[in-house]
Amino acid sequence: MKPIKPGKFLENASLLNKLRALLISITIVVVFAVLLTVSLVYSRYNSGRLLSQTGVQTDNAASSLANNLNVLEKRFVSIIGTEAFLNKTFPIVTQDAWYGQSSGTFQEEISALNSADYLVSSSLLVSPDQGRIFYSLNTSPRSSLDSLFKKGELADVRGITFLPGRSSPFFSNSDVIPMVFPIRLVGSYFQLNLGDSPSDFYIVILLDADTMRTSLLLSGYQEAIDRYALLSADGSLLYPYTPNEAVREAATEVQSYPDLSAREDVLRENGRYVAVRSLSFGGLYLMGISHTVSFASILQGFLGPIINITLIIILITIILSIVFTNMVTRPIRILLKVVREIEQGTYSGHVTFTSNDEVSQLMNAINEMYDTIQKQIIQIREEESSKYKTELKLLTEQINPHFLYNTLEEIQSEVLRQDTETATNMIQHLAEYLRIGLSGGSDLIPVSSEIRHAQAYVRIMNQRFSQKILFMYRTAPELSEHLILKTILQPLIENSIRHGFGIDASMPSASAPTIEVEIARPEEDVLTVRVSDNGSGFDEDQVLSIMKDNSEEARRHVGIHNVYQRLITYYGEGNIEVSAESIPYYQNTIAFVIHEGRERNK
Repeated sequence: MKPIKPGKFLENASLLNKLRALLISITIVVVFAVLLTVSLVYSRYNSGRLLSQTGVQTDNAASSLANNLNVLEKRFVSIIGTEAFLNKTFPIVTQDAWYGQSSGTFQEEISALNSADYLVSSSLLVSPDQGRIFYSLNTSPRSSLDSLFKKGELADVRGITFLPGRSSPFFSNSDVIPMVFPIRLVGSYFQLNLGDSPSDFYIVILLDADTMRTSLLLSGYQEAIDRYALLSADGSLLYPYTPNEAVREAATEVQSYPDLSAREDVLRENGRYVAVRSLSFGGLYLMGISHTVSFASILQGFLGPIINITLIIILITIILSIVFTNMVTRPIRILLKVVREIEQGTYSGHVTFTSNDEVSQLMNAINEMYDTIQKQIIQIREEESSKYKTELKLLTEQINPHFLYNTLEEIQSEVLRQDTETATNMIQHLAEYLRIGLSGGSDLIPVSSEIRHAQAYVRIMNQRFSQKILFMYRTAPELSEHLILKTILQPLIENSIRHGFGIDASMPSASAPTIEVEIARPEEDVLTVRVSDNGSGFDEDQVLSIMKDNSEEARRHVGIHNVYQRLITYYGEGNIEVSAESIPYYQNTIAFVIHEGRERNK
């Protein structure tokens, strides 16, 4: 075969030097990638700056909102804690006359609450059963106030409580956050209800959500925070009323935190920075959400030059990769092809390289290994052939004595009983049986001889045990001279006679004992052998186990165990299929399917 030349350039260099050349080329490309690296570093710097700003701005916004709510609380106390409010409310609460009072009763206090802070949108005074709501007569609700609160929503409120945001009942396209003060009468004065007792009435201040959002955004770096969200103590979303996907995802992530009060860091979630800060008021938390700086926005100013340089670098990288990797990998691909040919058995000659690198040395080692393997294969085949012949001979010889000893003992018994005719017939049948069985030392005999061999055995057994066993066989004329492994019918017939027809069996014998043998060729290179009887039957699984199992217990059943072992030894285990079916006193069958055309896996 013509030597293969991997190329003149670095032809005799070692594989290590070739790889070094490739690494040098990659290093050159990396130098041109510095521009991209600088851009990435700048992007990381901007991300860090935005991360810090998100935390600082959320801190400032939380502090500002907490101050507003504290001021609002103090203003609420100064308005509601007056003697005039007590005088107006006391008769209503004590006389349970909520439905008989005019809405103008609390106008002065409601108006004062409306102007308590710029975050206040409007104020309400709500009866315990939420059936009566007092509001400023200067405003007119867009719809009935009955739908403002869910039924029983205020019943469990204790202490200052913030409810989830909802549409304003007075102003269209405006959202509000209800701030609820539950009030109960204690003696002759009112106080904030913090216990389990029911409240006598509720004062609800509706905070303007749009004004709150504007106030929060103006409290720090406007370009850092995209949006804010107000959370309750358990992480539930109070504001915004209709959150977008970014707010919903951030709120869901925050709700999984075991303790919101311990989160003082800024987290990066799904491409956003999220900061959560406690307001130290009403159990509220403020969540600030900012977007991360995209790499495209940073490169916007010099995107064109970077793209051009990148394209040039890619082109150089492709050219260098093709040149150097082909120089290194082509011999390896050839080496891989040789190994696959050896594996598939199609390697016909030695492949050699003119270079003296590691791949060439490996190729030489593979050639030497291939030669050694071929020699070992030839030696193994010779040893396996000898082993196979010896094993088959031992199995065959194990059957003949088994039957011969029993028959000779029976002939001896007949002679002792002076039944010379029976003894003579048995000797004649035994002679035919042995002549066919020995077959000049050949392992294969014609199908017709195998059937005569089985027939001679049945006659011997009939005379031995005074039986009238009917022996029938079916075979196609063209199979008469077809060669088959000898002595495979006799052990199966012996099993039927001894165990199926009452000899050596505890079951009663059939009234008309019959053995049928069928040898057929259902398709090319496939031979089927079936032996059936109408005896007492057998355990199908046990028979198959005796045949296939190679344990000491199975080997005690010399006959049927050896039949299967001899078949798989000669034809190969993958070419033999065995089945067993038993219907007692009707048909009990052991069948073999022999694939003669397949390669023998000896």
